[in-house]
Amino acid sequence: MQVLKNKGITTRTVGLGTIKGPGHFLCEVRYGNGWHLYDVDLEPNWKIAAEEEKHESLQYLLKNKDLLYDIYENRISMSKLTTITSNVTYGTPNDFPARNMLLFHKVTKALTYLLPFFFLFMFFWYYRKYKAGL
Repeated sequence: MQVLKNKGITTRTVGLGTIKGPGHFLCEVRYGNGWHLYDVDLEPNWKIAAEEEKHESLQYLLKNKDLLYDIYENRISMSKLTTITSNVTYGTPNDFPARNMLLFHKVTKALTYLLPFFFLFMFFWYYRKYKAGL
């Protein structure tokens, strides 16, 4: 979503779940005067849908639950599909979807660069200590 946003394309998250909260997130992309659904985690089989129905919005697919059930190749029962689509939340367009993860990403990136230097330092420190003991 961030890559699309950087390219000037409008995106938003769509959360599916029960009353307890979203359990699965989808992405909708705005183009051609409408929202179009993408699910990068459980990519639906869009070949099943007619050409004009490919990547339609979730609102369209909720009105056509049989199609929604079919494009997920019957991987989820119709009753479960009805349950998780009972609470749909739409994110703010172009909002960063995981603000709490931003700090994690930055810390992980810093560690990725710093950790090799730490091990290199430890190697030379141990080597000097070993040489001094001989």
